[in-house]
Amino acid sequence: EKIYKSKPIVIFDTETTGLDIFSDDIVQIAALKIENGNIIDKFDIVMHTDKKIPEYLGSTPNPLVNEYVSRNHLSREVGISKFFEFAEGCILVGHNVEYDYNILINNCKRDTPYLNVKSSFPLYFDTLKLARYVCPKLKMQLQRLDYPHCRWIRFGFVVGVKSCDEAPIGIRVSN
Repeated sequence: EKIYKSKPIVIFDTETTGLDIFSDDIVQIAALKIENGNIIDKFDIVMHTDKKIPEYLGSTPNPLVNEYVSRNHLSREVGISKFFEFAEGCILVGHNVEYDYNILINNCKRDTPYLNVKSSFPLYFDTLKLARYVCPKLKMQLQRLDYPHCRWIRFGFVVGVKSCDEAPIGIRVSN
C-alpha cells in the first residue's frame, strides 16, 4: 500500500507476433497511468513489424490482425521510446507481466539498445501472481483468462481482446 500511494503505477499489456520473448515483436502496447486510484493518462500505440501476425489464437480469430491493418504504425524505436516516456517513474503492473516485461527487454535490446527496462522499471507487479496468492485453489484455472471464477477475485480478461480493452481490467486487481 505504501508503494501504491508513493508512486504512480502503469497498468500495461502488449500484443505480439508470437510467444517467443527472444525473437517475436511487440506490435501493440496499451497502458493506463494510475495515481491515487485515479486514471490520469492513457497510452495505446501500434508499432511496425515485418513479422507475420498469427491470424488465429487457437480457434479464435486474432483481433490484432484488424487492429494492425486499421491503425497508423510507429517505428519500433519511436513506439518503445514513447512507452518509456509515458511510464517513466512509475511501477509497472500487468496480468502475467513476466511475459510482457521480458519481451519488452528483448525488443529493447534489438530496437532501442540505449533503453534499459530493468534499470528504468526495477519494480513491477504481476496480477496473475497476486490472484494465485489470494486464491491458491484457482492456480491452474487462472492461466485460462476467461475462466468464470476470475470474477470472484474481481478481475477477468477475455482471450483475444486487443490491449487497450484489457488494460482497464487490471485496475480492479490493483485498486
